[in-house]
Amino acid sequence: MKQIFEVTIKHFLSYEFVYIFLFCSLISLIFAMFVQKKILKIIGIIIFAMFFVLSLIEFLLSLFMPIPQLEFHKNYLKKIHNYNTVSRREIELFDNKKGKYFCNTIISEKFLNQNKSKIIFDVNYTTFENGFRYTECNVKSKTSYVFLGCSFVFGLGLKDNETLPYYFSKINGFNNNILNCGYPGLSTTTAVNILENDIIDTFIKNSQIKYFFYSFIPDHIYRNFRIESNSMCIDSCKYQNNKWIRIHQPFGKFKVLFARSYIFRKVFLVRIDEYNKQFYEDYMISNLMEINKIIEEKYKSKFIIVAWPGAEQKFIEKLKTKLDVIMLSEYFNPQEKKYSIPIDGHPSAEANKTIAQILYNHIQNN
Repeated sequence: MKQIFEVTIKHFLSYEFVYIFLFCSLISLIFAMFVQKKILKIIGIIIFAMFFVLSLIEFLLSLFMPIPQLEFHKNYLKKIHNYNTVSRREIELFDNKKGKYFCNTIISEKFLNQNKSKIIFDVNYTTFENGFRYTECNVKSKTSYVFLGCSFVFGLGLKDNETLPYYFSKINGFNNNILNCGYPGLSTTTAVNILENDIIDTFIKNSQIKYFFYSFIPDHIYRNFRIESNSMCIDSCKYQNNKWIRIHQPFGKFKVLFARSYIFRKVFLVRIDEYNKQFYEDYMISNLMEINKIIEEKYKSKFIIVAWPGAEQKFIEKLKTKLDVIMLSEYFNPQEKKYSIPIDGHPSAEANKTIAQILYNHIQNN
């Protein structure tokens, strides 16, 4: 019985507005059937037709668009009491018909041949209990460095010895304590949550953090305000006073209310985000400045932003006037094939090795 209920709820939430529009059309039809006045009957029929068409469009769009998924909260705020690690395997495949997708089971050659898929990467991640990735380093060192960011810092698709924090640790002879706080799909809101909720303190004790590094990609600007995403690249809630609070944004209530509507996502959501673009960019800059303030006041440390290309020049110039920013495009061309994982697009080991050296040189010169 419980399984039937769960399946029913899941199906309803997948086509929520199809049912809502059908219900409204049914009510309008009943109204038109029983009302006496001709003008009201005509209005009822028009409303019935309108809602019926909307339900039909919703259903048709559902055939081509992914099922809406609202955000979920990660366990990165979990405070650990030891350095125990776990290993998990992640395989990414690419299917020319279906696009790329993830699978965490062993993929047989028969499966690959039948589905005409090929493996993009097949790696094992070593992580702590809260999802932070392990980096070879000296945890007892009196000097520490912390990396913040998304999958670019985590090292999606790469081995433990191919991530940016790893190469930075290697340059330093593995003599310092290095903490990788990168979390796939997230943005600056997560960085603030980590800093404000003393998560770093559970990993780094009796050690001075010299630098915090944040890897910025342009999509972070929008991740802080996404309500629904099938890629899971959303980071729209702050954790304050032991509860999750959604970040305020213009038309935010409408985005939440209609998040499961295919019509809304297809027609109106894009226009709202275009209208809010300046608000999103201003928030990103203020958010990064907030991170810088916490780092300076709470950790007595310095903050460096590593910026990947793609953001508008106006935004970058404003950011550079307020914070210490390393523009990767000034040092090498990140779009070169050797600097990204084929098809996937995430940084390759070669890119991380290059960036680690850029970071090391930058702090040596400051």
